[in-house]
Amino acid sequence: MPDHEFKKYASRGAYHWEALSRSVKRHNPYLAGRYKIVVEFLVKAGLKGKSVLDIGCGDGALSFLMAGGGWHVTGLDYSGTGLGLARKKFRERGVKASFFRGDSCNIPVKGDSLDAVVAADIIEHLREPEKMLSDIRRVLKSGGAAVITTPVKLTETPEDPEHVREFTEEEFRDILKKYFVDVEVRLSHPKAAVVKYGKAYRILGMFGRVRPYRYLYNAMSSYTGNNPFLAPALGGVYTQMSALARKK
Repeated sequence: MPDHEFKKYASRGAYHWEALSRSVKRHNPYLAGRYKIVVEFLVKAGLKGKSVLDIGCGDGALSFLMAGGGWHVTGLDYSGTGLGLARKKFRERGVKASFFRGDSCNIPVKGDSLDAVVAADIIEHLREPEKMLSDIRRVLKSGGAAVITTPVKLTETPEDPEHVREFTEEEFRDILKKYFVDVEVRLSHPKAAVVKYGKAYRILGMFGRVRPYRYLYNAMSSYTGNNPFLAPALGGVYTQMSALARKK
């Protein structure tokens, strides 16, 4: 895991849960789209009802989606604050899962014991990402699956200061193939949609700046299930990628 605890949970609380709400104001289709791909990949791997480790589980929102889908979930994170929020949310909903603090590069789980491991947007934060990939392979059962997501490298220096290293699609495939077989990568989150989502417009100079695409995309995703971030990129440029890979 990163060598420090992110302060986002202390300042923002369980914000991933807010982003998955149906509220047009709070829903976040970018995050919802990322999580949907993770769940779809687990289903595709034929692992429904099996054990899954959620590395970097944070406040537990993705863990909750997986638990609701029938998986037996264990969450791992470096953030004690995030884990506390996850446990609280699960208790409130009467859903069972295990959460513990630990390092993604030294997973405190015995080898060949898990059916699946998920690492959603974790690898870009690591100084030595191959250590995590090696340890994921160690804890997976033979034939088990890893689902790993990360932003697509679009600039030489990551725009997010928390990102240590980002990957192109080719680099992502190459590093995964060192440790896994049957690597499938799905590109998502078109850059054009991301730009529109964040763009503010001034209307008649009267109401300040508004973000019409934000509320449009929020409504489309939360009420119709039509998520613009999962649509094909007309310009061919994507900002996210997700991989499904197997242990030999």
